[in-house]
Amino acid sequence: MQRAAGLEVVAIRELMREHAAGFPSETAKGLRKKGKAKPTTPESGFSRFLAYMLGGHPEWVLVAVHAPLDAATGELETVWSARERLVDVASRPVPEGAGVFALQLDGHPWSLVPVEIGDYRRPTASLAEAAAPALAARLRTRALWSFGEDTSATIGVEEFGPEGRTAALTWEGGGGLRCEGEGEVPRGRGARKRLERYFVDLGLFVPMMEVASDGFERQLVLHNVARRDVARVDYLAL
Repeated sequence: MQRAAGLEVVAIRELMREHAAGFPSETAKGLRKKGKAKPTTPESGFSRFLAYMLGGHPEWVLVAVHAPLDAATGELETVWSARERLVDVASRPVPEGAGVFALQLDGHPWSLVPVEIGDYRRPTASLAEAAAPALAARLRTRALWSFGEDTSATIGVEEFGPEGRTAALTWEGGGGLRCEGEGEVPRGRGARKRLERYFVDLGLFVPMMEVASDGFERQLVLHNVARRDVARVDYLAL
C-alpha cells in the first residue's frame, strides 16, 4: 500500500462537498436504523458489513481505533484539522457539508470512523491512511484502516500499534489473500473466511451502515442495529 503523502485538507473538503449530492436522498432526522436488530457481537465481525457492501457498490474507507469515542474524535479533530467536532449527534441531524461521522457501540472497545461508504477516492483514502498510525501513536493503542475499491476489486487492511505497522492484508481481484508475514491464503472461500476471521480475532464488529442526505442535512444510518446498542455518535466537520 502506498504511504500518504500528506493531508490535503482543502482538496479533501472540496471533494466531499461535491460528493455530498451523491448520497441517498432521504429525510435526515438523526441516527436511524433499518431492518430487524441483531446481536452486535464481535463474532459477527466484518462478515455482515462485507456481505452488505459486496451486494451493492463495494467501496468504502473505514478507520477503527481501540479507544473510547471521545478520545478518538478528540485526536482526529487535531490530526485532520477539523473545523468543528459535534459531540453526541445520534439523536439529531447535522448540516450538509464536508464531514465524517464516528461511532461507538455499547460494550465495544473499538470506535469506528466510516470516512466513506459506497465510494473510494484517493484523497479521502489518504485521510484514513494517515489517521490510523497517528491514532495508534497518540493514544498508545491499536488502530487500523480498511478500504474496498471496486475498479481493481481490492480489499485492504493495515493495522498499527504505538510503534508502527503490525499487520497488512490485501485481497485483490478475487485471488488469494496476502497476509504480511504469513504468506498467501489461496483464492476462494478460504480467503474471505480468513479476512473475516481477522476482524473477529480483534473483537471488532463493523455494522452495515450508510450515510443519507436530503441535500440540507445528513445522518448516519445503521442496519440491523438497535438504538440502545449505540453508545454515541460524533461528527467531524472538515
